Amino acid sequence: MSRTDSPGIPTEELVTVPSSVYDNGERKDIVTSETVAKDDAISPDVVTERLENLGYV
Repeated sequence: MSRTDSPGIPTEELVTVPSSVYDNGERKDIVTSETVAKDDAISPDVVTERLENLGYV
């Protein structure tokens, strides 16, 4: 069964074509070993407000 659900050349397998530029610019690898200080964490009030805005609370 060939893949014909998207425009292009039908193939028997899924082929990934690398690209250097994406919709949001070039991809960058971000590596960090830092931990987030408790003071820098999101406050419970912000979390509650976001959940309320989404209809979960």
